[in-house]
Amino acid sequence: MGLRTCVISTMFALVVTAMSLVWPGLLESLVGRPYSIMDSWGTSRLFLESVTLGTLAVIIAAAYIFALVGRRNVANGLVSDGDLLENLDVAPGRSVCPPPRFA
Repeated sequence: MGLRTCVISTMFALVVTAMSLVWPGLLESLVGRPYSIMDSWGTSRLFLESVTLGTLAVIIAAAYIFALVGRRNVANGLVSDGDLLENLDVAPGRSVCPPPRFA
């Protein structure tokens, strides 16, 4: 339960941060506060959004390329799921993390 809560809260923070970076002023408008990109960032909305969306596109493209390379490596037999476990010195079906100890 604790790990699930941690993952959900981290993903929520990530999504809120990404939304506020891609659409500046969105959160402020939801709570009724005024927001000026020129006052906050010293640049135009077009420039700020183009740089932000460009960076986001580069990150997504890099993730897609790595996924394609990984898929090709698995298809060619260069890597398999078992290889990942061998590097961790863990038998399949066993957890990498030790069980929690409660005091």
